[in-house]
Amino acid sequence: MERLILATILAILHWRRDRGRFSVIPDVRHFEFDPDKPIVWRMVEIVNVGRRPLYLEDFGILLTSGAEESMRRRESETAYPLKLDDGQKHRSMTVEDRFPSTEIRKLWARDTAGRTYYSGGHPFGKE
Repeated sequence: MERLILATILAILHWRRDRGRFSVIPDVRHFEFDPDKPIVWRMVEIVNVGRRPLYLEDFGILLTSGAEESMRRRESETAYPLKLDDGQKHRSMTVEDRFPSTEIRKLWARDTAGRTYYSGGHPFGKE
């Protein structure tokens, strides 16, 4: 009986790992080209943490008002949908002053199947 339970758990874990899914990770980068005026950029990193390839259709910022702000339009050199294999990443950055941190609820990414993946709440902290 114990082996059956263990085999079932392992099968479920393998199935979960086998499907494709995105992890949406926020980060903040500070650049000081001019000591008097540092530049702060918000970075979005989208990682395929599953084994099957996924196609990134769109990604961006979810505001507290419920509006989705797409960051895809800022990348004219990237062809969408963008194929991400197991472990592959896509990174995008935006200047911090566009939206105050208090207006950002989450970051999001959407695949071509229409599934939306979110980061944790208040990804860049509160001001």
